[in-house]
Amino acid sequence: MAHRGHPDLAGVYISSSFVDVLCGLDLEPEVRSSRDIKISWYDADEVEWRPERIHLDQFSNPGDVFAAIADQILQLCPNVNAICVGVYGPFETRDASHSNYGQLVGDGMGRLFEGCNIRKELEGAIAKLTSNHSHSSLPSITIETDVGCAALGHKFAVFSNGGKWKQDVSFNHDGRDQVIAYVKVSMGIGGAIVSDVEPSIGTYHSEIGQVYVPRWQKHQRLDLGDPWRVSDPATIESCASLAALERVADAPFDTVCEKVGHFVWDRQAHYLAHLCWVITAVSAPNQIVLGGRVMSVKGLLDKTRKAFDELVNRASYPEEGYAASQKYIIPDRYGPNEEPGKPGVLGALILAAFRKRTTRWRRANP
Repeated sequence: MAHRGHPDLAGVYISSSFVDVLCGLDLEPEVRSSRDIKISWYDADEVEWRPERIHLDQFSNPGDVFAAIADQILQLCPNVNAICVGVYGPFETRDASHSNYGQLVGDGMGRLFEGCNIRKELEGAIAKLTSNHSHSSLPSITIETDVGCAALGHKFAVFSNGGKWKQDVSFNHDGRDQVIAYVKVSMGIGGAIVSDVEPSIGTYHSEIGQVYVPRWQKHQRLDLGDPWRVSDPATIESCASLAALERVADAPFDTVCEKVGHFVWDRQAHYLAHLCWVITAVSAPNQIVLGGRVMSVKGLLDKTRKAFDELVNRASYPEEGYAASQKYIIPDRYGPNEEPGKPGVLGALILAAFRKRTTRWRRANP
């Protein structure tokens, strides 16, 4: 994948605790088809164009965060022409031609980013560092959900080779045709499904966290009410998010993590397995990726797989089973260092390359 050249793309992934930046080079910029996309994020010495992770606990206002992001991008990629930012929503609009494109709604990202317009903040930080206030000369900046970027990043990591989609992966389908579902289990629960390059977006946001699931019978009384989301007591988010888990355990998450045999983990596996089953029944993806802080708990993934296997056997799917679920339900990790967030920033980089060559995005970002 090594290539002697200068990067011209950047992906940014913003989580609640850190920001990752990854720069890359479009190796075939004249090709308009996403099927023929080919990018590199390594220099000639096989070193990633990735600066150090930005930790948000050292910042008190968003302007400083975006100044740090812009500085990292321009250090590695002074001629950047396309950027995609993966960030937790919800957003006011998905229309990139709208003046409020990139505007976060509420404080879903926490107080640091409350009321921020991601595109305007990053655009302004880049303009300030380059002394360039001409909109037409600034890089195009598009926004995607963090889970959408993570889903695409996993897909590209697994089903590409040398920065290019693999050919004939299964049933004469290329890597681009594979379907990946990604679920992030953290303070809330969100998810995305990628069947091509762009995450699936319809009339509304995809809200996997609002899927209804059956109660865990063994401790049903614990799940009867949820002060955090009173109106939706049976959604997967109100039952299995980190906030719900702490409420049921009556203890901080870090404390419960140390108790491997605590009943909350069987309860958690029940809910996650049912969510995976709903996703499977509706979209039948090639893989389901489970990420987020809650999934870092040792043994939870195996419990979820086992509970999912029981659901599959109950539904009489003869070709599925616990052994198959080992490769079907996978963790949010890849690469030698298994860094959390790494698939997200890779997905953002791929979207930057794809949207730069896609007509509707070029029109929206002159």
